[in-house]
Amino acid sequence: MPASYLDLQKQNGYGEMINKVIEAKRAPIRKKEEEKKKEQLRISVLGDLQKELTTLRNYSTRLYGADSIFNEYKFIPESPEILVGSARKPAVPGSYEVRVLQVASAHRLSSRDLGEGENLPASDFTLRTGGKNWDFRFGGGSVAAFKRLFERPEIQKVFSVASVRKGAGQSVLVLAAEKAGAASRIELMKDSGKLMDALGLFADAARAEAVAGAEAVLSQANFDGNGLAMDRERFVLEPGAVAMSRFSRDLALAPGERIDLAVSWRSLAALAAASNQAGKAGDRGIELATGLELPLRDRIAMEEDVFILPVLRPFDQTRLDALQAEREAQRRAEEAAQKSNAAKPAATNGQFLKVRYVDGEGIAEKVFSLPDDFAATPEGSNAFSLSDKDLTGGKGGVSIREFQFFNRNTHHQLRASWPRRLPAPPAEASNASPWKPAREISPAKPARLEYRGVVVEREGNAVSDLIDGVTLDLRSASEKPARFRVEWNEESIFNNLINFVGQYNLAMEQINVLINSDKPPPDAKEEVKNRWGLFRGEISMTLLKDKLRRIAIDPHPTSRPEVVSLLSQAGISPVFIMGNPNDLNIGKLDMKEEEAKKAFRANPDLVGELFAFDTDGDRMPDTGVAVDTGKLARSYDGRGAVLDIQRETCKRRIEQLEKEMKHEEAQVESYRKKLVNDFSELEKAQKEMERMGKYLEGASGGK
Repeated sequence: MPASYLDLQKQNGYGEMINKVIEAKRAPIRKKEEEKKKEQLRISVLGDLQKELTTLRNYSTRLYGADSIFNEYKFIPESPEILVGSARKPAVPGSYEVRVLQVASAHRLSSRDLGEGENLPASDFTLRTGGKNWDFRFGGGSVAAFKRLFERPEIQKVFSVASVRKGAGQSVLVLAAEKAGAASRIELMKDSGKLMDALGLFADAARAEAVAGAEAVLSQANFDGNGLAMDRERFVLEPGAVAMSRFSRDLALAPGERIDLAVSWRSLAALAAASNQAGKAGDRGIELATGLELPLRDRIAMEEDVFILPVLRPFDQTRLDALQAEREAQRRAEEAAQKSNAAKPAATNGQFLKVRYVDGEGIAEKVFSLPDDFAATPEGSNAFSLSDKDLTGGKGGVSIREFQFFNRNTHHQLRASWPRRLPAPPAEASNASPWKPAREISPAKPARLEYRGVVVEREGNAVSDLIDGVTLDLRSASEKPARFRVEWNEESIFNNLINFVGQYNLAMEQINVLINSDKPPPDAKEEVKNRWGLFRGEISMTLLKDKLRRIAIDPHPTSRPEVVSLLSQAGISPVFIMGNPNDLNIGKLDMKEEEAKKAFRANPDLVGELFAFDTDGDRMPDTGVAVDTGKLARSYDGRGAVLDIQRETCKRRIEQLEKEMKHEEAQVESYRKKLVNDFSELEKAQKEMERMGKYLEGASGGK
């Protein structure tokens, strides 16, 4: 019996036949997959072209606008140690000569010598510089806490504060304005806690002006010091000491007059430590008010006392007595420190001065104290100022009957200057600062220059309004003239022109590949072959190429179009190839550098106008090779521009293809299942026929 069709399919397997049928059914899907790959390639190619056009637009921008390379010049100084600078349009190339008579400097102030453990008073203060007030609030504390006030970003643009070490445990603060010039002068407009006076940065202006005429109201002559150490500048109060004035008659204090004195304190423990350190390192002497120095040579211990044998240079006996008394006080301070370390009392008393005075209501007194936290600091200082307002609230003048000084604490040694009376300050304008800098490092002064016989002043060292288009950066003053030249920046100009031409050619070649209707050359790279003719016949790409070529070929307006109006007149020629419209070099630019340099040197302004020219007088270029190229590139590569729209179109086409392929894949899968089911039913029917055949054959007895 010959084999049936089903027997043959069974031998070959139903799966192979089903797969062939399904593959035939999937032919439309495979076609859509190829179309999807092509759309994905188009998206990638469009993205690459966008990048090329963006780069071309960026290179175009360097040839026009405010940052155009044609607006920049080279500044060549002969004496860079005197001045340097920069130049751009409307500067005129040529040679110049300037004399720098004075460079501007920023206002810089120095504090007094500050110890590491000093505690500064709280204060609300206002600094003024550059015509603007800056308010600060200091809650009191260390020098480091004061410096942190100036760490805010907005403050750092105006002021700077730095510490400069002077020796072991000593430093000064330098307060400076960040900008130079006369306007950089730093003024203190307000200081509620006399913080700046305590730092020694500022002093009362009226007091400073009256120092020469200040009258010492108390000295060794009218002071009952009970053996305290004293000299012509100060006196020392050990713990427990009391001293008072001896006036033959009351001291009158008229309205506006004031009495100033300063007091400093140092803990006994700090004094003892300093004394021990000095004994180890060797005492270098005491600096006297007259500038004489007292060298201390030998120390001879006798029982428990330490005596100092000095070798003296000539000076008055009063100073010698004061020195010996001070050394004796130091010895007592060491003993007191040792006792204090054994058992310190729990409390201190910061009262320092009691003033007894007579006003219109009779005899009264007022007590002045050291800062509340003085006992917690190893050392510090404070300034006292007494006026009729401090004593009577400004009701009128007073007569001071007695000063009484005392040191009732057991932890610190006090040193006070002799009180001095200052006359009333003259009347001043209400907006004037009542303080003046105490220690100026550099004044606030403007720059002074001489140009063409005229002396001018400027606030800072950056001078941009003396010569059109030229900015001078002054470095130092000099009697000799500083000469410099302004020249075209030819090297930078041609580097940018080369970049522009090169990028123009890259974009043109890529467009030529995409719209080419010819076959790709055999030696072309695989990437080029894949892209070859990908946008053949698409009008947007053809228009882009034609517009780029027109920009390169057409004349452009300049101030003298009869001299320069074509790229070829600037040494840059479009490439023409006859007979082969599909050549990849068609539309490119050929730049002959030597010819381009020759043309530029002959007419630099006109070559610049060829790339960017202002036709309507609004000082914004609106036409030219670079301007037109930038506009064209922007219309294709920007967001929402031609290439962006095409990419979105490709993406939507891919989404549509994926949706269609998904639907068709489902149909094919359904058909495959139907085929599998049909063949399964046929196989069952065949088996049933075979069974019936065998049955019939048995029933007939094999006949």
